Amino acid sequence: ALTWTWYALAQNREVLRKLQAEVDTVLEGRTPTMADLPKLPYTLQVFEESMRFYPPVPFTVRLAEEATELDGYPLPNGAFVMINIHNMHRHPQYWERPEEFWPDRFAAENKTKNNRAAYMPFLTGPHMCIGNNFALMEGQLLLAMMAQKYEMELQPGQRIEKEATVTMRPKYGMKMKLVERKG
Repeated sequence: ALTWTWYALAQNREVLRKLQAEVDTVLEGRTPTMADLPKLPYTLQVFEESMRFYPPVPFTVRLAEEATELDGYPLPNGAFVMINIHNMHRHPQYWERPEEFWPDRFAAENKTKNNRAAYMPFLTGPHMCIGNNFALMEGQLLLAMMAQKYEMELQPGQRIEKEATVTMRPKYGMKMKLVERKG
């Protein structure tokens, strides 16, 4: 998830600057702690938007436990149903400006506009990842720590392509240069 977050930030410098401004203001050069998490809402928004744009788990499969119908299609008992999370996270029916990396969609004042069922980077319901809260906390803290000291620059000449295996990963890797922030 953080690889794709840095990729998105390398392409969205205005978002990176806003993230760095928040981190600089709140942390004033010190290492973030758990107590800082509520004071870093934009940092969390960036991480959440990254997981919408590049979901760590791009699809999941469910088993129909009884015969049913899905949008007019009959599903027999025992049928496997694939849920394409990647496409759902970019579907214009659920998201305003779905192809834009826009962390403000996860701001408190906008979050109620989002369809909760259309955002599932950790899946949902009884199959939700039990580590989701830890992953959000860890992602927010690591993103704040890294943004405070560094910027990532995508190295030229790479072929960046998503590969959907069990998790979403860069098919050919992703070479980035770690650049120390000045000042």
